[in-house]
Order: sequence, then structure tokens, then C-alpha cells
Amino acid sequence: MPANKQAALRYQIINRCLRNKYKPYPSKEDLRQACEDALFNSSGDRISMSTIDKDIYALRNDLTLGYEAPIKFSKEYGGYFYEDPEYSIDKFPLGEEHLEAIRFAAATLEQFKDTPLFSQFESVIGKISDRVNISSVNEKSVDQYVQFEWAPKAGGAEFLPELFGAIQERKEIEIEYASFESGVPKPYTIQAYLLKEYRNRWYLIGYALEKSFFATFALDRLKSVHITDETFKKDEGFDSNKFFKHSFGITSSHEAEVWKVRLKFSPRAGQYIKSQSLHPSQQIIEDTADYLTVSYELMPSYELEQAILGFGEEIEVLGPQALRDRITERLSKASDAYQKSS
Repeated sequence: MPANKQAALRYQIINRCLRNKYKPYPSKEDLRQACEDALFNSSGDRISMSTIDKDIYALRNDLTLGYEAPIKFSKEYGGYFYEDPEYSIDKFPLGEEHLEAIRFAAATLEQFKDTPLFSQFESVIGKISDRVNISSVNEKSVDQYVQFEWAPKAGGAEFLPELFGAIQERKEIEIEYASFESGVPKPYTIQAYLLKEYRNRWYLIGYALEKSFFATFALDRLKSVHITDETFKKDEGFDSNKFFKHSFGITSSHEAEVWKVRLKFSPRAGQYIKSQSLHPSQQIIEDTADYLTVSYELMPSYELEQAILGFGEEIEVLGPQALRDRITERLSKASDAYQKSS
């Protein structure tokens, strides 16, 4: 990779390290290693200390970059930090060298998008390529003529590297986790098995010692993460594909009952369902001019209820009765709320 493109990527990596509140005051070696891991995925010495020195100097002083980054060194903590905690080079418009670096990376990914490793990310790679191909230094002009789909940015992604390492090394993890229901942080010790993304959020699936069963934890609800020195023996009976086989969304359990869910769609909604199934277990039972009846094998979950309610009047739950009653109850409450406010 040309030096200027690699430098632009290193600036982003250093910026990310300096803004990581969970690992404050990175040393020069920390910055070097982060760049080494991100760019070469190795523990070699392709990036030298002198290169990091030059990068820090450029971020602080290079007027052509325009960052004038307030990078300071703390003698007390032995590492670097931003004097202004709100500072980030991400707030600056991308220069041509940055766009070239992104184009280079996107073009590299484009060559592999059809391979099994990246096939599930084909649409993501395509979006990056589309955005870069029509971009110029003046990004505002792009936004005047092209509107890309917006996805909310969820927290917790900063934990991914260390959680991934813990999963690989079979290290127990101590976390503080605040659920959506309580909002109160509670300590857990986790034997981590899997990281899973669902609707732009990351989740950790593992055996919670306090619960004595496999549980799911949203990374954006994590308050702290500590990788211990305690190792564990993997439960060979755990299969991530089987664990989520009957799951709609992120909710799953080895002990949950699997329902034979039968749904009846209007013709318009039915066209959508036939073109894009809601779940891999989808089976068409009856397809007429008036309705489409479909069956699924699913565990009960909040996500399933939300998906059904999202179709409004264009769907009817035929079974099981427990799910039909639950949807009827929620629709009744929604109707009551509108009647009270009218």
C-alpha cells in the first residue's frame, strides 16, 4: 500500500486509540501495536516507533493536514491523550489522501465479496464502494444529490477486539451489565462463546455462571469488561447454528418451546414476504389471490411480536393460540391508548 494511504489509515487508528475511554493514555508502543494489528494483523515490526513519532508530529503540526490535534503526553500515566476530550479528527472533512486510502481498501474488499468469507457482507462492501466512487473532497455536494440509508450507531463496538480474543483463548470475562428492564448494572462472570450482530447492534452470547445457563448480552449495555486469567473448557454440545435455528432476532434459549407459527398475509404484504422471507424456516401453505398463509418454526420472543405488529392490519396470527392472544392483547392496549388520547 502506498505510504500516503497507509499514513491516512494510521491517523485514524491513532485517533481511535486516543478516544477510547476504556483504554485511556495509550503508550507509544500501544499505538504502534494497534496500527500493526489493524494494517498487518501481525506481531512483527513492520511499523516502527519512529513512524509513530512522525505520525504524532504530523497530527499535531502538519498544516497541510489541518488537524492541529491537541495530543499531549501524561508523565503520570505514561501515555498520550487529547487535551480536549471532545476532539476527534473524524470531525474534519476527508481530504483526497483519505479518500484514496478508502478507495484502495474498498477496491481490495470488492475483489473478495463473492467468496464465502465475505459473501454475507456483500451489500456492506457495495455501499462503501458506492459512497466512495461518487465522493469528492466536497462531501456536501454528494449529500445534495444522493441520500444513503441511515443506520443508528450503537455503543459497545470498542469491546469487540478484547471479547473476540477472550473467546478464542477461552478466557472467562467479568462484566458489569445493565439490562434494558432494570437499568441497574450487575456483575456477571461469562464464559463467552459467540459475538453476534443483529440490526446494527452487537451481542455477546455465553454461559453466565450466576445464571447457570447461556444468556445474551447487548454490548451497548456493558458498563465494564475485564478479561480474567481463568480459562474454561468449551461445552462441545453448544452449536451456535442450532442455538439460533428457531430464533427470530437475538432471543434464544436451549429450553424455550418451539412454536408452529402460522400467519396470514394480505396480497400486498404477501408479495413482500414471498420476495424476502422473514425467517429461514418459512413455508408457504396457501397462496391465493386474497391472502397468503405461511408457517414458521420459531421460539416466542419480543422481536417476533414486534415484527408481526409492524404489518398492522395486513397480517393475522392463525396460531398458536398463545401468540394470537398475545398480539390481540397488545393491539387492544394500543387501541385503548389512542381512544384515551383522542
